[in-house]
Amino acid sequence: MHRPRVLIITANPVIALAYAERLEKAFSVEVVGSEGAALSAISREQPAAIVLDLVLPEVSAPELLETIRASLRVKAVPVFTLPCIHGALEQAVQQSGGVTVMERGTDPILRVEQALRGALDLAPLAGSTLSFREPPAETAALLNSLRAGLHTVSHDAGNEHAWRALAVQAHHVTDAIALGGPSAASQVAAAFEALAADLAAMPDQANPSVLCTMSQAADFLGVLLEPTRLLREAEAGRVLIVDDEPSALQLVSAAVQFVGLVPVQAATPSAALAAASGSHFDVIFLDVGLPEMSGFELCSQLRATSAHDRTPIVFLTGMVTFNNRARSSLSGGNDFVGKPFHLLELGLKALIWAHKGKLQSA
Repeated sequence: MHRPRVLIITANPVIALAYAERLEKAFSVEVVGSEGAALSAISREQPAAIVLDLVLPEVSAPELLETIRASLRVKAVPVFTLPCIHGALEQAVQQSGGVTVMERGTDPILRVEQALRGALDLAPLAGSTLSFREPPAETAALLNSLRAGLHTVSHDAGNEHAWRALAVQAHHVTDAIALGGPSAASQVAAAFEALAADLAAMPDQANPSVLCTMSQAADFLGVLLEPTRLLREAEAGRVLIVDDEPSALQLVSAAVQFVGLVPVQAATPSAALAAASGSHFDVIFLDVGLPEMSGFELCSQLRATSAHDRTPIVFLTGMVTFNNRARSSLSGGNDFVGKPFHLLELGLKALIWAHKGKLQSA
């Protein structure tokens, strides 16, 4: 039986293996990891379909797709993208036509296979259903590479090449974890990747606070990937944000919403205490300099309530001094984010503590 030839273009070894093993039952699969290898494969034999990773180490996906289109003898070869978090890249490749963007979700390989079967007039899978599975064991090796990349940029924050490499490593980790479907780990990995990609474009925005949060996220991903800790996504967590500056409230709220959490704003300590008395929050962001009382005093009062005696509390301050760190711990705080804020760091920090809180209460 003739099997249609599918060319998969990805530099991610875990993704390459997972997709090839699944698809080779119905397709003749070839996996390549670079522009040169892709063009060489196409020159040998034109594929019936192409599956393209939108984040590649040495070439942009839109440019590669344009080059591939020029080399194809039959221009109508369908192209499917691997699911990713980069909407701008997805829009860019869609403009070339003939591209199907695969959405993120449960069982991405099955989704791709169903799309390929439909495009190539093959019988649909009988009785197939979307299902959860654990991320591949090889994901741990990708996470170790991510940690090594983070160590490099931590010692040379101005190294643009190192930041680009870290962004690719983060993408590889996110995609590997996404094979297991929606989970706390996939949420944290995607937020980490978005921050890494932003810093790869603007390394000057990296600061000690951002690097600390990224290090926390990498370590926490290792915890979340333990089989007994694999948390599935539940209802969106709620975050109380306390700051007397309207612009700061809006910024932190936008960051929280970006990662799928629900923000609740309070401009004064009294408003915060009123909100906390009637609702449960998964994370609380506190500005240090508040009217009525300091953020440290408010933290102590929140800790005295049964509803928030263990809720993760993160301080927002431009004065990350030893004295403030000590006062944070003494008042019951868990962490700091330094001003000026990086929006994507705030979202990542919120996710880390929201899921840590759920693990601790489980």
